[in-house]
Amino acid sequence: VAAYEISGNASLPLTEFATLLRLVEGQPFSSSRLDADVSTIEELYHRRGFASARAVSAIEVATPAAVPIPVIARVVVNEGVRTMVSGVRVAGNQAIGDPVLRAKVLLQPGAPYIPAQVAASRNAMETAYQDLGYQAAVVEPRTEFSEGGTRVDVAFLVQEGPRVFVDRVL
Repeated sequence: VAAYEISGNASLPLTEFATLLRLVEGQPFSSSRLDADVSTIEELYHRRGFASARAVSAIEVATPAAVPIPVIARVVVNEGVRTMVSGVRVAGNQAIGDPVLRAKVLLQPGAPYIPAQVAASRNAMETAYQDLGYQAAVVEPRTEFSEGGTRVDVAFLVQEGPRVFVDRVL
């Protein structure tokens, strides 16, 4: 790799992810390393609240005047808008109180919106219900984005279902 460039409308400085990149200038080129770097960059943006961030890679092979052949690797980032959580609520819960369920929610008002945290929060709440015998409990996350996508309200709608008790163990 002769050069490695990251450009686009990126607001995160290169120092945020430079140590995580696998493709290194002066080392042999590997398309799988470049693909892994693109995934790493996108994931870092997603964790910072840029849910629609996309990174696209391209390579430019210099005229083979010498061996090894110099390659320029480029990653262009289109981060999109940053989405912040404006509110989180839980509805439909009766068996487990709001404070207990809210403690399971990873999303917090004022913090970046990270879709993976929605899924993790839902799973944690469903597990809490299953631990109490609500085997059919379902927690359905609902998101309502503002116009422009800069803010999001997240609601977790709980359907507890029947509680199951063990009658006897044989």
